[in-house]
Amino acid sequence: MPTPYTPIQDYYQLRHTIGSGGFAKVKLAHHILTGEKVAVKIMDKAALGPDLPRVQIEIEAMKTLTHQHVCKLYQVLETDTKIFMVLEYCPGGELFDYIVAKDRLPEEEARVFFRQIVSAVAYIHTEGYAHRDLKPENLLLDEAHNLKLIDFGLCAKPKGGMDHQLSTCCGSPAYAAPELIQGDEYLGAEADVWSMGVLLYALMCGFLPFDDDNVGALYRKIRKGQYEIPDWLSPQSVDLINVMLQVNPKLRINVKELLCHPWLTEGLAEPIDYRTKYNNNNIDEDCITEMSIHFKKSKNTMINIIKDWKYDDITATYFLLLNKKRRGKPCRILVPPVLSPRHAPDTPLADITDKVSGNMADLPDDIFNLMGPSTPLKDSKKNSNKDEDFIIGRRTRKERDNDDDADISPPEEKKKKKDDDYMFVRPDPMYSSGRYRRGGTPAKHGKVATGVVKHTTPLKDRRRSKTPPPIPVCRATPPIKLMQPIKDGGAGPRSVDDNLCGLGTFSPERRTPSVERHIDMANLIASSEKRRRPGSAKKVFGSIEKRLDRMIGLLTPSKRKTSVAEEPRQLKKGDLDLLSVKITSSLSAEHIVSELSQEARKKYMLCKEKGFGVRCKRVDARGKPTLLFDMEVCQMPSPQSNLLGVRCKRVKGDTFDYKKACEDVLRGAKL
Repeated sequence: MPTPYTPIQDYYQLRHTIGSGGFAKVKLAHHILTGEKVAVKIMDKAALGPDLPRVQIEIEAMKTLTHQHVCKLYQVLETDTKIFMVLEYCPGGELFDYIVAKDRLPEEEARVFFRQIVSAVAYIHTEGYAHRDLKPENLLLDEAHNLKLIDFGLCAKPKGGMDHQLSTCCGSPAYAAPELIQGDEYLGAEADVWSMGVLLYALMCGFLPFDDDNVGALYRKIRKGQYEIPDWLSPQSVDLINVMLQVNPKLRINVKELLCHPWLTEGLAEPIDYRTKYNNNNIDEDCITEMSIHFKKSKNTMINIIKDWKYDDITATYFLLLNKKRRGKPCRILVPPVLSPRHAPDTPLADITDKVSGNMADLPDDIFNLMGPSTPLKDSKKNSNKDEDFIIGRRTRKERDNDDDADISPPEEKKKKKDDDYMFVRPDPMYSSGRYRRGGTPAKHGKVATGVVKHTTPLKDRRRSKTPPPIPVCRATPPIKLMQPIKDGGAGPRSVDDNLCGLGTFSPERRTPSVERHIDMANLIASSEKRRRPGSAKKVFGSIEKRLDRMIGLLTPSKRKTSVAEEPRQLKKGDLDLLSVKITSSLSAEHIVSELSQEARKKYMLCKEKGFGVRCKRVDARGKPTLLFDMEVCQMPSPQSNLLGVRCKRVKGDTFDYKKACEDVLRGAKL
């Protein structure tokens, strides 16, 4: 059955949600053809309402802007209800979370980051765009620890150029320039320079230069341009912040002067280079060759299709192959060629076959390297769990669609589910064959009402088996053999199996009342078996088994799938540099959790305790969550193993509000 995600699942395998906002959510995904990780931004048209034009502006801007420090757009897919934007995946998260985790950045590290920010902003200004929403939340860290600028929903491209004045007041209040909050007309470049000054201050200080809970008081501070100068800032960094945070925009430093400032160019022989390293006019030969073979098209046709830059599946495949090549990975498509009406070959398939079979000399030298992966199917499945070498294997599109519709949970959760399916559990009372897996396939079972099934097949072989083991049939007695002749010359026939009655050979003279009863019972069973259909005994005892299982299921309380940990989890040594952790005294974890909850409630927040963690939520007058974060009590790594720490993690809401709320709770709690 089609779902709202069906169109995007033709090209990507969706995983877990990595971000969410008011009208959109972002999911991690794998591109099916290349195996590359991407971020899919999913927006609901109905929820966007009047903000829908902003999305169109963002899409157009990201199609135009191609820079090493601007998040790359790969594909746009629009349906009647949804808009899907496929973007470059940045596993390092937001720059703000990185700042909060380290409290503040050293000057050298802040300089490296700020050079990248200035380079990206100078580039978009030369392309005629003003971002107008520069803040740490809109800067992400990629796997190489480089910054990527995102969220161009508030950007502007003045028709008269960058010297044309704008009038729309937008952006985050704490980063907004004085001319914006006063309602005056302004230049987009000058407003971006002010926001960069606030951003640099936050990098090196760990807090904002202008901050207040009251918006009116915040605006007054911004208009005055007065802020605290911490004593750890160097004179050159103070000078740079001062020239960027000038209230009068005409006295404010411009972007060209910023590129040459001594603080930024320290250790460099030339100004900051803001030019892009990417050129879409130069199409990569290796990527074209791989795509032309996969889609059964000539190279020239493939080049012409790509140069249209429609930002469809072809554009995404090209960019992701190019991304693999730049990282030193093989420029290969990981699934075999697929013929579809949309990407039909330019020449008949028979002609291609004739050329291949007729004259091998006419083929290119690297044809065998270009025909996709040489890895066998079993190796592809074995490697498919690795994030870096994500291989789909030789599956049909219908199979991929079924898999995608069935489950889009993260690999870790899916593995856990898969392992749970093979646990030896008591069968479901409704099914005599035991517990059922997703999709209706019966799972392996172990203990049943009649006893324990003993499997002789190894566990790893049983997991590969697609059919369940035979169901044990409940039998009251071993099979009875009736009226067999005695070979040792006895006086009478053997009426009942010797092993059953333990009587040995006997004759009618040796019959006793108990033997007579056994014989009568055997004759009764024999006569009833003649009238019964084959296999009916199995059905009778199977129904008994079902009823017994149902009774056991009703009387036996179900076990919880998850159990609460008996002690807080222990942090690793490397986590101290990446997580926001406060070391406390050696109090009990339960006491710390209780103190955190009480203090959060004093700050007018809703709290929910779970194990050794507290989820704190702040809502507005309508009950809508404005801030959501977790506080978890953890064991500190050795040699501080006797101490506990509080790990904080933002889930939703403004980042500086989150930081302030965490500090207030930790400061007020009696730790």
